[in-house]
Amino acid sequence: MGKYRHLFFDWDNTLWDLSKNVRIALAEVYDKYHLDDRFDAFAQFYELYCRRNEELWELYPKGLITRTEMNRERFAFPLSKVGVCDDDFALRLNDDFLHICASQTN
Repeated sequence: MGKYRHLFFDWDNTLWDLSKNVRIALAEVYDKYHLDDRFDAFAQFYELYCRRNEELWELYPKGLITRTEMNRERFAFPLSKVGVCDDDFALRLNDDFLHICASQTN
């Protein structure tokens, strides 16, 4: 056996509060990229992101989209609703989001 003795799965947000950490990371991305210049409020961006992200997570495990498509589309969708069509920008937001989210401790 390898160097790990225990492996923990947090299926119910007991050890790591995914929802809270995602919201914090999205807020940081929103502020960092001055998305308030595009969206009426963070709540608008957050709702669009969450709705599309949930839809994409339905498709991804079924192999209907790739991980890259999911990562791009979950940010491209809300951006497209405010007239921004830039896949590279969407992927940059995703990269920052993942980095920030992974560093959250809630």
